[in-house]
Amino acid sequence: MLPLAITSWRRFGTEFAASNKRVVTKAGVIARKTSEYKNEKIEPVQLNEGLLGRFLGYATVTVTGTGGKALKLKNVIQSTRVKSIIEERADV
Repeated sequence: MLPLAITSWRRFGTEFAASNKRVVTKAGVIARKTSEYKNEKIEPVQLNEGLLGRFLGYATVTVTGTGGKALKLKNVIQSTRVKSIIEERADV
């Protein structure tokens, strides 16, 4: 059996994880909201980087599914690396 490759990020009560099967986000400290996309349903990933984000090194990474539903990962540090990892794992 192949080991499951997982990359995860934590920031202010939010966790992002990208594996070879799906992308998952969990947000909240007291109440918890979880969103999940299976990799075969992911379309190209977008970055939205404002002026302040360019200087401080963060952006919003938007993962869009085949149904048009978007999963926004806000204030992601090393956002271009995160985008590349998601696209690589999803084979986009």
